[in-house]
Amino acid sequence: MYLLLKEYRERAGLTQGELSELIADDLGWCASQIGKVERGERRIDAFEIWAIVNALGIPMVDFWREFERRLESCE
Repeated sequence: MYLLLKEYRERAGLTQGELSELIADDLGWCASQIGKVERGERRIDAFEIWAIVNALGIPMVDFWREFERRLESCE
């Protein structure tokens, strides 16, 4: 999941700092917290995922579908 979030951020052309600014009202995170999530060093809950994908302009359902597709391909 963490790499998928990073991929979506990079596709959006955003730095970790720019993304942290977009989610500041919802989560109040700094760029280093985004980095920890992307490296898998910090677990996040459903609301935090929603805030990130919403800031990236991705419907939550699309994120989960891609996440499930990738999980299934690992089996």
